[in-house]
Amino acid sequence: MNAQCLSQAYAQAQQTFLPAGLGSTLTSMLVLAFALAILAAPFLVLTYDRNVRRLMRMREILPVSPTRPKTEALRESEALNDSPQNSTAAAAAGPDSGGGAVREARQRREQRVRQATFAAYVVFVALTGLVVPLARHEHAADRVGLFVLSAVSAGFPALTLTHPQGLPRTLLAGVGILVAGVLLWQVAQSANDPDPLTLEDALYTQLAVAMLYLASVHRLRPFVLPNTVLISLALAAFIASMFAYAPLMCLGDGSTPAAGEVGAARSLVLTSVLTGALVISGLLGLKLLDALAALQERGLFSDVSLIALFGVSMTAVLATLGLGHEPVSYVRAALTAAAWIGATATAYAVAMRSTSAPPDVSRSLLVLRVFSNDLRAERLLDVVQGRWRFVGPVRQIAGPDLARLNLDLYRYLKFATFRMAQMFLPGSVPAEEILARLHRRIDRDGRFHVSEVFCFDSAWRGAVEQLVRTSDAILLDIRGFTRARGGTAFEIGLLARLDCLGKVVAVGDATTDWNAFDALTHSGVGGQVLGARLTSGGRRLESECFETLLEVATNRQS
Repeated sequence: MNAQCLSQAYAQAQQTFLPAGLGSTLTSMLVLAFALAILAAPFLVLTYDRNVRRLMRMREILPVSPTRPKTEALRESEALNDSPQNSTAAAAAGPDSGGGAVREARQRREQRVRQATFAAYVVFVALTGLVVPLARHEHAADRVGLFVLSAVSAGFPALTLTHPQGLPRTLLAGVGILVAGVLLWQVAQSANDPDPLTLEDALYTQLAVAMLYLASVHRLRPFVLPNTVLISLALAAFIASMFAYAPLMCLGDGSTPAAGEVGAARSLVLTSVLTGALVISGLLGLKLLDALAALQERGLFSDVSLIALFGVSMTAVLATLGLGHEPVSYVRAALTAAAWIGATATAYAVAMRSTSAPPDVSRSLLVLRVFSNDLRAERLLDVVQGRWRFVGPVRQIAGPDLARLNLDLYRYLKFATFRMAQMFLPGSVPAEEILARLHRRIDRDGRFHVSEVFCFDSAWRGAVEQLVRTSDAILLDIRGFTRARGGTAFEIGLLARLDCLGKVVAVGDATTDWNAFDALTHSGVGGQVLGARLTSGGRRLESECFETLLEVATNRQS
């Protein structure tokens, strides 16, 4: 190995993998990872769906491991904590546990989030001026366009915080038209510029806005953040392994390796270096995601606020390091993005802390449903649980139809590390084990958790019974229910036998076999009255269902 060969090897690696400098390569790598993370999300949803379906059909098996992960142990300790802060039952027994106190607490939690989101949004949009010195063009049209695009892009995570259940399609269509109009106007205004904007620039910007929408608002969003982390580290590991391999080219006399045995040996070394780098990057990525999941489990932030922060961060990064800027110091651009993100997050935290905490009361909601791929059922569940999280914890029997709704970092890590079976209840478990899986802690931004109980085929009946007994209100979506739906029939009969029909709001439609439903409910204790019965079809079904559930939950406990 000689110095000249080593210098040439590093120069060749730099020319190949860092043609425009380290900063430019890192920016391109992050954008590429972001795009790949979005493209991979639908395939991961399908894989997650298949795994859940396969495990749900399994009968009783022995527990996977006697040692439970830290996050799961934390769930158990919190669920068994009898303090009023973490226990729904204890909160319901307090002196201010009437329906008025529950509604007031919910309104104040929602108001805190709205106020904090508005403060953070205003700060983010106002600080758009930080990026103006980095812009390639100095025309007023470009500055107006930058301001509008930043406001629109930051609006996605802001609306995620205030409307996690999604947005009307008409609003999204209007946003798309607005963005397209601004971009075309910018192109027209810069026509006389020596370096004018082109339709290609406008297309790239439109694509970036669409990516930010998919990462913040679309229901694929739970997969985008962890995918981006893992893919970014994998790309960085690939580049690092290429530079680590460069000195190996200078072994021996430093000449080009001949074909045959020597070339095969060096190829084997390159493969080993690359594999090792990718393994290390994967482990680091999983450790980072595990640390975020642990913080989320402790209630420092909710899954919704984490996704919103990710959307804000990507907006700032794309605006400062992305397309449409002169070659500037990437250190300066990175510091600008960091200051932009930090000021926005600080504004949200300060606004949240400056508002007094609402009354410590809550009501739990159990969701029972006919497992299906009906988008109407998914929409109803998304809206109701998104609003109920300001009222109390939400509980569900996990199913493949929830893959795009409730996936958080804890479940993603189990899925990514092939340990999904650890989340499933075996056949014979005590009630304490079931209750230990219910997350009752409220996050600092005022949201309760959604607890999915994963069950093998031999365990779900016992789990449903415990959830029914310990929930304050029950949403029973029986659209598509017939006598052939044995699982749903068992749940309906169980509600009647446990004398719990009074806290049930049943949602049906023309496909619901109401005669079979009535026959099952009449088999229980006499004199029971259903909490409410709603018929699908109205445009305000989601709002009506939520208000009815809240009324049922508060009236039973007042």
